Amino acid sequence: MIAHPTNSRNGGQLCALAGTQHAPEDEQMNDNESKGHGKELKGKGKEMLGKVTGNEKTEAKGEGEQVEGKAQKNVGKAQDALKSDKDR
Repeated sequence: MIAHPTNSRNGGQLCALAGTQHAPEDEQMNDNESKGHGKELKGKGKEMLGKVTGNEKTEAKGEGEQVEGKAQKNVGKAQDALKSDKDR
């Protein structure tokens, strides 16, 4: 499951479609985590569209965007970890 804060602008509708869940409000995402999550959702949509239409190219692009989004989210998580270590 993908966790994200409850202050998302999509009202949770995309989250339910993508099988994601909300994190507690005190766990706010940084910019990279947020943008990465958006890329993952967009990629999931493209992948689903490609599967429905039988378009392998669109499906592959969607899978690629999901990988990019996960990588960007991991960069954000690493930044948060470094920041919290620095704050100690």
